[in-house]
Amino acid sequence: MKKEKQKTMLRMVGIIAFAAVIGFVVVSCGGEKLSGSYSLTGGGDLTYTFSGNKVTMESIGKVLGEGTFSTKGSKLTININGNEQTLDYTLDGKDLILGPAGQQLKFAKK
Repeated sequence: MKKEKQKTMLRMVGIIAFAAVIGFVVVSCGGEKLSGSYSLTGGGDLTYTFSGNKVTMESIGKVLGEGTFSTKGSKLTININGNEQTLDYTLDGKDLILGPAGQQLKFAKK
């Protein structure tokens, strides 16, 4: 009986350790992080610069606004000058794609 309890306890410890390793791997991998400067492609002069949780919006070398941003899943929430907007976003290599299908804006990483 005592050996069976030890085996059960050892099995439980192994399962917990395995789950912890998987959790650490998922958290540390986390996917691409949104950072750097991205300029609008296909016309216009609009650049977003992301650093930490800060975002700056510029056009023709002039800062149009500064604020914060956050990502959750495939959603990007930007709050600049008190105006908050949540958009679909995708990082595709060096491209940042914002907006819903059919109305997307593409930004290239500088």
